[in-house]
Amino acid sequence: MSAKGNDFGTIYGKKNYDIFATLLGFEYSFYERAASEMPIEKGMKVLDLGCSTASLDLEREEKMEHNGKILGIDLSNNQLAYAHSKIKEAFRVLIRGGYFVLIDCARPRFSITSMMLLPFFMFKTNEDNWNNAYVDICEENSMTLKREAYLKSYIRCQIFKKQV
Repeated sequence: MSAKGNDFGTIYGKKNYDIFATLLGFEYSFYERAASEMPIEKGMKVLDLGCSTASLDLEREEKMEHNGKILGIDLSNNQLAYAHSKIKEAFRVLIRGGYFVLIDCARPRFSITSMMLLPFFMFKTNEDNWNNAYVDICEENSMTLKREAYLKSYIRCQIFKKQV
């Protein structure tokens, strides 16, 4: 898929994506912290919806000591509608007690970084994780929110567990 969930098809996309990701604070320490929040063990199978350049997947591989499987899929512009179908699919393939992790841009908490990025947030085209819609979608599919943490003032990590 060529389009990004946050419509990165303009100056934010393609060869400029890594530049903007670095400016927004997505460097190695971010991915290291994000992976540390996840209940990942050796030999696990991980489905990454919205994997972008797979930087987090590489850190997950490191945490699993290269003894696991990761499938990364990048999301399309109609992210919320797409998320409905993909979360249902994740529930279908997820084992009982398995985890589903979402990391996405969220409604920012107050910080200097959030203030500097305010213009970027004002033009946000998707309201999925911004309005915390994924919690309802996951609950409709028998996945319960187990833990939530902000990795940055505008990036939220949510961990869901399959109940049925």
